[in-house]
Amino acid sequence: LLDLSRADAVIEIDDRQYLYFAEQNGWMTHGDPANEYRPGVVMVPGGVSYDLTSNTLTLNNAHLNNLSLRHLIYDEEGRPTGEKHVPKADLTLVLMGNNVIETGHRTALNIGGGLNVTVTGEGKLRLHSHNDPGNRDEHGNQYAFDTLVVEQNSTLTIAGGEVTAEISGEGYWSNGNPAMPAALRGRENAALVIRAA
Repeated sequence: LLDLSRADAVIEIDDRQYLYFAEQNGWMTHGDPANEYRPGVVMVPGGVSYDLTSNTLTLNNAHLNNLSLRHLIYDEEGRPTGEKHVPKADLTLVLMGNNVIETGHRTALNIGGGLNVTVTGEGKLRLHSHNDPGNRDEHGNQYAFDTLVVEQNSTLTIAGGEVTAEISGEGYWSNGNPAMPAALRGRENAALVIRAA
């Protein structure tokens, strides 16, 4: 089994965690069905590449179901808490070509854990989430998914490229609020910044 604390980066794509180990120059992924990580270099989904030195994630004509980016969180003893993470608090997301992240069962793009993401490049990114009124939790409460979520203490700055967030269907949170194309979550310091070209 792999020592998760030695992973140099972890990115969740399409509901699967990909762990990057610099010393092996490769990605590894979650084992199935056991809840273990097994050795074996794997390829991340097509159109996705990552550079550890510059902490840059590039989407090049990628078509994904969802993407979750978080900064690494440590406990009091210096061990990773299991949060999905990239190794630094600032990540550059480069867009090349036409990229799509669309899902029918969760948030398309989620940024949290104190991560600051800056979008650059000449490409496009279309985010789409479809909500089904029949989505219910174990208590029968309806739940919904916002398309783009920036959580507390995290920021998304769109400095280049073109990002579109769309939502379809009908979904409501338990408090009666509808699902939104873009949402800022948390009590403080969640920010979406769009710079003029």
